[in-house]
Amino acid sequence: MISYKERSSEVELMDDLTLDQSQIKAVLADINKANRLLGGNRITLKAIQRLANKFPRTKYRIVDMGCGDGSMLREVAAFCAGLGINVELTGIDLN
Repeated sequence: MISYKERSSEVELMDDLTLDQSQIKAVLADINKANRLLGGNRITLKAIQRLANKFPRTKYRIVDMGCGDGSMLREVAAFCAGLGINVELTGIDLN
């Protein structure tokens, strides 16, 4: 069984800039699926809603470092639009 008590120092597959596009797409698809199925996206969206309620502003800026293919940012955009929350979204990723 894998222990998660200590942080791994191994290089992540996504940090390998020599991966070809098909490998990157496959890894990103797996990450997106895991986030959807395990609730990672839902946690983020609920946190954004709580912060917006606690700290009302006319506009928010969110920067996603390591955004992969930007799927989370697209979900944030749709979620915020549905709630009438004005956001400026920026995604940064090496791939």
